[in-house]
Amino acid sequence: VVKVWNVSAGNGKKSAAKQMGSSVDYILNEEKCSIELGANSFSQMGRELHYVTNDLKTLEGLYVGGRHIIDMDNAVNEMLQVKQYFGKMEGRVALHGMISLDQEESDEKNAGKLMELVDELMSVVFPDHQCVYAVHTNTENLHVHFILNTVNVEDGHKWQLADLKILRRVSDRLCKEHGLSTLLEKEIAKSK
Repeated sequence: VVKVWNVSAGNGKKSAAKQMGSSVDYILNEEKCSIELGANSFSQMGRELHYVTNDLKTLEGLYVGGRHIIDMDNAVNEMLQVKQYFGKMEGRVALHGMISLDQEESDEKNAGKLMELVDELMSVVFPDHQCVYAVHTNTENLHVHFILNTVNVEDGHKWQLADLKILRRVSDRLCKEHGLSTLLEKEIAKSK
């Protein structure tokens, strides 16, 4: 199952940096992660990145990865620098997505497959976008979260809505290649 939602700014209430920080802060939420937030978790994006990469959820960081990020501890600032460089601090500042496995496939042995899958997915659909992702192994359903900078590092273009349609199609293809089921397969099986 693939879910993606927007982190938006520029609506007059919050700046892009503040909104992105709030998104990161959300996924790093102390109540959800059972850890204390650091002093630099100034925005939602910071909380969300902290939540996604939480050691308690990722086997002490074993299942954390990224694309076009030099220092994971500085990921929010790196993403903001790209946005500032291209003058794209408003509107959607990040996407927070999740791919969840069916409970029958949620054995920890599939965590590595899920890491490979999301890295391949990002390289196909968003090859020039910064992304941080992590597999969470602490629930009944193994799942991976990803935080994607909406601004491309190469030319400053923002992702398009059509990319989300491609995301689902490529995700389904990669699931099959990695021996994992897709949502469509589950829907067909239920209807029989």
